[in-house]
Amino acid sequence: MARSKINTKLTFISFLLLNLLIIKPLLSSDEIKEFNIDSSNMDLYSFSAVKNIVKTVDEDFYIRFMKENVINQPEFKSSFAFSEEKRLLVLSAKRDFFPTINTRIVNDEIIDRSIDETNSIRKRQDDSFDAVVELSQTIYSGGKLSGSLNFAKLEDQAFKLKKKEVLSELIISANHIYISAYISDYIYNYALDLINKLRPFKEKVKDRVSAGINDPIDFALFSVNFNKLESLLYNLEANSKRDQANYEYFFSTSNKPVGLPLFKINKNNFIKKIKPFSTALQEIEYEKSLEEVKITRSDRLPKVGFSVRYTEYDIDKSDIEDNDIRGGIFLNLPLVDFGRTRSKVNAAKAKSKAVLTDVDVDRKRTASIEKEIISKFDSALKARSQLLQAFLDTQNQREIIESRINVSGFSANTLVSSAEKEIQQLQILLSSEYDLIISFLELSHQNQALSNIFYMDLL
Repeated sequence: MARSKINTKLTFISFLLLNLLIIKPLLSSDEIKEFNIDSSNMDLYSFSAVKNIVKTVDEDFYIRFMKENVINQPEFKSSFAFSEEKRLLVLSAKRDFFPTINTRIVNDEIIDRSIDETNSIRKRQDDSFDAVVELSQTIYSGGKLSGSLNFAKLEDQAFKLKKKEVLSELIISANHIYISAYISDYIYNYALDLINKLRPFKEKVKDRVSAGINDPIDFALFSVNFNKLESLLYNLEANSKRDQANYEYFFSTSNKPVGLPLFKINKNNFIKKIKPFSTALQEIEYEKSLEEVKITRSDRLPKVGFSVRYTEYDIDKSDIEDNDIRGGIFLNLPLVDFGRTRSKVNAAKAKSKAVLTDVDVDRKRTASIEKEIISKFDSALKARSQLLQAFLDTQNQREIIESRINVSGFSANTLVSSAEKEIQQLQILLSSEYDLIISFLELSHQNQALSNIFYMDLL
């Protein structure tokens, strides 16, 4: 009982000394200002707060690496697969305005005839073998030709926008995969090194218990906490392998990421300039629906045009040269279709109204997404210095405990708890840095500016 009370007092004294030692922050107030990215006079770079902890790469190298790998993705190549089709559809719609020239051979053979040769007024002409060339030009089509051309142009415009959207989404995916692979691998190796440092202390605690310096319960508690720390390591290893597999598949390499990017974050990109991809595409869909109404309505409007026809008669008879040229204006006016066209027009109008509603819904949705992204960015930005200081303080605390582990009666369980907290603080710190750059990229994506940042806007 006396030995137990002495150990308790020594443990209490050790904790007091430890708290006094770690009250002084590892960084001075002047040093902390280095990480104060709220200053308007300072450029903001991703992962600059942890550049003394992790390996980093410069922006030029990172952009070049991303560009080389994104353009080789099958999604990027697939987005160009139908570009020629859309171009040709616009060309075809334009050529519908040109006249049409047709030719035909009319071979009119008498199969059977029952005609009074003297009194019948019916045709008594023999077989004919005529050649006809006809030019036809539509003057007014009820809006069908212009509607079809506008529809084709809108389709082409939407396709070009979708190509840019696919490219922008691939850039975000590439950044997510690259950064996640590096962070998970770094945290795993950091935790592995830390646990390997703590492993010898297990024997030390066991020896102190055997010597009667520590209570046997100390070794049991140390073993439980150390096993918990190893379980955390197994989870980190699984995450690292998963992210590395994603990285190898996307970038077609067996190498690991070389470092985190010191990527300049331009706050001007947070100013709303261009509509999000989804909203712009929905607005194009609405314009297309209006053209569909015009095309459908044209079925009950008159069609006006003219035609010229040249006919060469009896071309099988060389001794006869009969021909004529005829022409005139044609008018096609539907009278009664029992409401079929009207029903189609009303259906097209209803679809157009539904698409217009979808535009409003998408605007509301994208506004909510943008607010969430900005909120995530601001939170990561404001907590940047505090999270770094918290990690460094925890790291300092663990090193102090480690150096004073041989103090009589000092509990080694505090060392394991401090190591676990250090790993958790590192996870939070790097996760916040990840949120900072990804939220910037996501908002740039919303503003259709991401491909410009990575110099892929001309692709």
